[in-house]
Amino acid sequence: MTLDWADTPGAVGYRVQVGTSCGGGSEITVNSSQYPLSDLSEGTTYYWRVKAKNNCGTWGTYSDSYSFATSPNRPPRSPHRRSRRRDDTQNPIPPTLSMLRHAEFFSHPS
Repeated sequence: MTLDWADTPGAVGYRVQVGTSCGGGSEITVNSSQYPLSDLSEGTTYYWRVKAKNNCGTWGTYSDSYSFATSPNRPPRSPHRRSRRRDDTQNPIPPTLSMLRHAEFFSHPS
């Protein structure tokens, strides 16, 4: 996943803060308006914000915080058969029959 934000006019760098609590976490300095994330934990909500630095080295204030959540890595559900109880007389399962005529089933010499 890559964090992506709009370029700030006059910015020469950005500081991105990413963590699992709003307004906290690790700070990373980058030179572009994107930051690729890796090693994210499954089933976790992350918060991030960014601030820009001008050519004099002065940092601006952090942006609003944004959040995203990673998906939990769950094993697939076990297959199961959809069936009704045998004593379900309200909604009986209709039988499905397939029959062939005798002539179609056996081949007789002419």
